[in-house]
Amino acid sequence: MGRGIGGGPDTTPSMIVKMMTGEQKGSPYFWNVPVDICDVALAHARALTREKAANKRFLVVGDESFWMVEMANKLADSLEEAGYDYPVSRSTFSKPTMWVMSKFVPAIKGAIPLINLQYNFNCKLSHLILGIEYNRNAKELLFEMAEHLIKTGKVPE
Repeated sequence: MGRGIGGGPDTTPSMIVKMMTGEQKGSPYFWNVPVDICDVALAHARALTREKAANKRFLVVGDESFWMVEMANKLADSLEEAGYDYPVSRSTFSKPTMWVMSKFVPAIKGAIPLINLQYNFNCKLSHLILGIEYNRNAKELLFEMAEHLIKTGKVPE
C-alpha cells in the first residue's frame, strides 16, 4: 500500500478505487495483510545486495492484519478525518451472499474458499537479514494510497 504506480485489475489500488467510488457495496470476510510498497521495493534492493540473502525466500508483509471490512472502515475514517466525502461502504458480505454473487460474477467463485480464512505470516527473515522495519500503520498507508489515487485522477475529487 502507499503510493503505487500500478493499478490494474485485481490489485489493491483498483480495489481502493472501487471502495472510494461506491462501486464496491460491501466487503467479504477476506483477511488482509497490508505492506508499504516502499518496504517491498527496499526488500528487493537489499535482497540483491546482501550476501546473507542469497538463495533465501522472504515474506514481506506488514505486522498488522485485519478483515477487509476493517480495511474499509480504516479507509473511510481516514478520508472523513481529512475532510473528503467518499461513499466507502462499511457493510459486509457473508459467505452465503458471496456464493450467490458468484453465480452472476464468475470471478468471485475462486475466492469463496478464502472467505473467513484467517492466516498469519512469519517475517522474521525480512527483519533479520534485510533489516525491514514495518513502521507505518495500515490506516496511514490506505490514506496515502487514496490521496495518490485522487491526485492522479483515478478517483474524482
